[in-house]
Amino acid sequence: MGINSGSNAERSYLAMEELKRLIDILENHNIAVGPNSELVSELTSLDVRLYQLAKDYNTELEEEVIKQLYGTNTKASAFRMLKSRLKRKLFNQVLFIDIQNLSVSPEFRKAELECQKDLYIINTLRAIGDEKLAQLNLQKVLTLAQDMQFTKVQIDIYETLRLLYAADGYSRRKFSECTDKLDELYNLRNIEEKADRIFYNIRFILKLGVEENKKYQIELLDAKEQLHALWQESGLNSIFRRYHRLTLFYLEGKGNAGELIDFLQYTFKLYEQGKIHKAYYSITFNKFMLVYAYLKNQDYTTGLAEAEKLAQVMETGSRNWFAHLENYFLLAVHDKDYKKAEALLLEVFENKYFQDNNLFSQERWSMYYQVYHFISGFTIPVKLIKKLQVVPQDKKGFNLWRLILDFMLALQDKDPEAIGRETERVKKFMAKYLVNKEDARSKYFLKLLLLAGREYDNAQTCRKKGTYLFEKLKEAPIPGYAYAETEIVPYEDLWEIILQKLDAVK
Repeated sequence: MGINSGSNAERSYLAMEELKRLIDILENHNIAVGPNSELVSELTSLDVRLYQLAKDYNTELEEEVIKQLYGTNTKASAFRMLKSRLKRKLFNQVLFIDIQNLSVSPEFRKAELECQKDLYIINTLRAIGDEKLAQLNLQKVLTLAQDMQFTKVQIDIYETLRLLYAADGYSRRKFSECTDKLDELYNLRNIEEKADRIFYNIRFILKLGVEENKKYQIELLDAKEQLHALWQESGLNSIFRRYHRLTLFYLEGKGNAGELIDFLQYTFKLYEQGKIHKAYYSITFNKFMLVYAYLKNQDYTTGLAEAEKLAQVMETGSRNWFAHLENYFLLAVHDKDYKKAEALLLEVFENKYFQDNNLFSQERWSMYYQVYHFISGFTIPVKLIKKLQVVPQDKKGFNLWRLILDFMLALQDKDPEAIGRETERVKKFMAKYLVNKEDARSKYFLKLLLLAGREYDNAQTCRKKGTYLFEKLKEAPIPGYAYAETEIVPYEDLWEIILQKLDAVK
């Protein structure tokens, strides 16, 4: 079955977009190939003009671009050749991007790219007949590949050395050492490939969502145990990384924050003992997970201490920093450390990079602020997003809190019409989305809201009639953190605040 290449107009648009993206990539990495470039001698005047047109390209028709280049729109064939030639030259410039300055995650990817780039140079030297120069450079690549445990790269190197030893400069000892090392590496490669099959088979299932995560807990447990055994057998960091990720997935589905804390502490010890290479293990990410685990485990004091330490070493204003401060803020609210919660809100909304953050993050912070404003009256001069775009899609997460907030505001105003409207929204939401046992806490809290909607004129009656539901709410288990977002304010605390507000508004 072939690939539908689309219409001529679509192909033209994609070709110009491809050139534009290549130019953006090169210039963002300090490689310019325009009029002021040292490489300008390699470009014809038409190359340079097309380069500039592609750089500034919006949605012009191909005929318009051709006319700007040639003065006529009848040079379609010449234009295709020009595009192809310039694209080839631009792709060649990608080789000159400084790999060490790339922002790449995980860290070992840089070393992997460095090895692949050096191997390309070595193979080119061999192809032009300079075997000695190629061999001299092999040792440099081998040292890095061994340090990073790049099995396939090491195999490429030793296979090249085997060929060189067999063809020239005969040495039985070197040849035997080379073949013995290859046997060892082939075995490691088989183990690594087995680990990859296990990991990607289960990862395909898990990407389908939380329900699949829960459904396949037995398979997930078996897969992570197999990966653990393969890691123990091989000692490969790449397999540990697979095992680490699957264990996190498993504990997410299980919903046991205490076990997650224990596992993370175990990995910290492995790292400190030098059993995990720093390129395969992100301290920042694992500390981030630890802070979240403390939040879910309701160990707020320890969580706040860890959150503060992590905030000190993260890059302020980065995407990860904003994500971490969400957990930090929630820890403060749940611990009733409102002074810290307010300081964090100020820090976030006053950060100059806030508007550069992705839209969902901005909308989440908007929800945090509005809910916190409701419970505390705390106000900061912030321009809120009027129409939420992403939150409504997060049905059991922040969209649920949007529903709760709207209902609470209607109760606060004691507006019968608004309360009636929100009551219908809540009933429809419960019937459609809160249908699993893990939804128990949210379901009981929404039932309390519905009760408040009927009894909003008498807080004491509302409290009395809500006693049974409130006890059921307290008994309901907190769902696993893969299943639902953390409550912005614990439902028990929020219910008490609602009752106090109803009692205050006569």
